Amino acid sequence: MRGLKKPAQRVAAIGAAAAITIVGLQSAHASNGGIVGLASAGVPIVTHGHVPTARAQFCGTGFTHMYVNTGGYGTKQQAVIDVYDACGTHVQTFNTTANVNYGDFGSNNLAYIVDSSNTYQCLVMANKTGPTGGAGDWESFLLTNGQITKQVSTVKDPDGGSNGTGPGDVAANPTYDRGVVFSADTSGTIWMLKVGKGCKLGKKPVAAKSIPTGAKYYNLVVDATQPGVVHAADIGKNTIDTYSIKPFRFYKSDSALVSGGADGISEDWTGHGFLGLGAVENFSQVDNGTAAGLNGTSWFTPSGEPGGYDTSDTAVDGGVTHCVFAADETSTGNVGWYPFPGGGVSFGGTDAPPGGTAFVGPMISDGFNLYVTDWLTGVVYASPVNSPDCSINLQPWATETYNNTVVQGIVLH
Repeated sequence: MRGLKKPAQRVAAIGAAAAITIVGLQSAHASNGGIVGLASAGVPIVTHGHVPTARAQFCGTGFTHMYVNTGGYGTKQQAVIDVYDACGTHVQTFNTTANVNYGDFGSNNLAYIVDSSNTYQCLVMANKTGPTGGAGDWESFLLTNGQITKQVSTVKDPDGGSNGTGPGDVAANPTYDRGVVFSADTSGTIWMLKVGKGCKLGKKPVAAKSIPTGAKYYNLVVDATQPGVVHAADIGKNTIDTYSIKPFRFYKSDSALVSGGADGISEDWTGHGFLGLGAVENFSQVDNGTAAGLNGTSWFTPSGEPGGYDTSDTAVDGGVTHCVFAADETSTGNVGWYPFPGGGVSFGGTDAPPGGTAFVGPMISDGFNLYVTDWLTGVVYASPVNSPDCSINLQPWATETYNNTVVQGIVLH
């Protein structure tokens, strides 16, 4: 939850950040006045984006498309999904039926999954509040050749009320657990949603059984090392709770070693089972661990950045270089790097997105490069990950549809 426990606190903080004058990026519109994309009905639209004069000149590894859930800052702004190729070229803007809503720091509200028929490729998006401010929901989208061709279905969160307790985080394992995604909402529930043929969501989300009393989950991952396991961070009890999928129930709990409460949990995208974990509030604690299926998770001694900045958003590089990256939210907007060559993490240093704000959004690594979203700038930043020290030099890499933007999710495929 990027270090702010109550949704009201987070909205107030973002509102204050919106007043910041963002400098360091010049922009120019495309010759047609904007970026061409597709509306949800498949009708071409023109959306007004901006192009940074500086741009990181490299292509990503191991994926063909990147998807970023964003939208303009303000009341009842439409949420869109920006689609890029692996070199950061914007190829599509897709208008969803959701409004932008302010999820929890540390969460990622986009997941990629293959449907139950093993035929269609899908995205699932989690929304903390519905279009009219009511119950949160999940939306599914059909992909064709990497682009979104239509929005398929919308399912309400049975627990998501008007106070924004709907789902903020969604995760999947398209390798082992096809046709299903998992989501956490701040009511303390872990949900399973079936993704049927053609990306249609099942009408009734399934709540996990035997959830510990008082559990408070903001973020979770699906175990990449073997099928049928979910790991969720309990921010109140400072534990990482493991859930089996068959049957779908609480299985065991492991103590987290970070101070203040386990918050932004992330997993190595390349599938090695490396985990990253950030702490809530101003504890500036970052840890690394490993996923081991129903045996749960194991953790090393945490580290942290001097100065006590928030470090709730994390990403893990498990390729050639083993690193955890963590975002500082309270004042600097830096991204810190933490190598773990063979044991626990150690603080290495920080880098700030040029022209960025104090609010860094979801991050992800492809095993060689780090991709960082940033609130209110309309830019995706990226950097190669240097070996062996994990250092980075973030530069503008891709342009979002909106300049004054809110970012909730990022996923690679």
